[in-house]
Amino acid sequence: MRSHNPTKSFANRNTHLYAALFLFLFAACSSFDREEEVQKIVEIHRAQRDHHFNSEAEAFVRQLTADFISVNKGVVAEPTFRENVGRFDGYVNSVRFLKWDDMAKPIVRFSDDGSMAYTIVRKMVEIKLPGIAGDSVVEQTAFAWTSIYKKTDDGWKIESVTSTNKPPEYLPGKRQRLLMKLDEFDRAFVNADTVKLDRLIASDYVHTNGNNDPIDRKTWLEYMASRKKALENGSLKILDYRASKRNITHLGNTAVVNTRVDSEQILNGQRSKSAFQVTQVWKDENGIWKRAAFHDGKIR
Repeated sequence: MRSHNPTKSFANRNTHLYAALFLFLFAACSSFDREEEVQKIVEIHRAQRDHHFNSEAEAFVRQLTADFISVNKGVVAEPTFRENVGRFDGYVNSVRFLKWDDMAKPIVRFSDDGSMAYTIVRKMVEIKLPGIAGDSVVEQTAFAWTSIYKKTDDGWKIESVTSTNKPPEYLPGKRQRLLMKLDEFDRAFVNADTVKLDRLIASDYVHTNGNNDPIDRKTWLEYMASRKKALENGSLKILDYRASKRNITHLGNTAVVNTRVDSEQILNGQRSKSAFQVTQVWKDENGIWKRAAFHDGKIR
């Protein structure tokens, strides 16, 4: 008959008790509301946009830990709080932000115990820079970065950021964009390209020729459609169409364009030359120039 060893049984019970206690403590430490913590980190991420647009340097830097590390363009740096504030403040006050937008939903991942996290971010940033002769230049850059977060007594803080970006693209300033649209419009008019012209005129467009009554957008596009048919069947041939002596007056998001236009054409076998003084009104609709009004007077 096997004898019972109370000491061994007690030891086994203790071993099982310690194991259960360890598993309980591990589960308690590692369990966290993942959805709630994701929301907290996303809120920090969204606040960064406001900090950029509102030039809130100190608020932005308070998101970082005291021993924050930056990895950018082959350089590893450990700037102080004041250095970070000065750098951010100098940057946001030297440009005007047009976009600081996510190109995709940020990816958020956590360590098993919920004490650390990281985000992978894709961001499109557009800033307006001073240009030549008072015009501005828009710099557009696609960024991708990883932010490492640490859970502290004050909530989530960013411990490190590793950032990459594509080479920036430089978009033309407001005046240059208008010049490009004027040239695009002239080409579309010569070719009676009603599809392009439809995109280049405002929804409330008004058109006036000489002594004729003003016509609206729909009526003018119908006229251009008939002109396109004449070009296609050969009854109309454009021999010359030139805009010169262009003068532009900017009035905020509106521009008044005065131009001389010389043209030569053959219509139904009759050749003619004309010269007009033209006044156009263009308006900037969310960064896109559109012609809003037109009037011409015949010079000869």
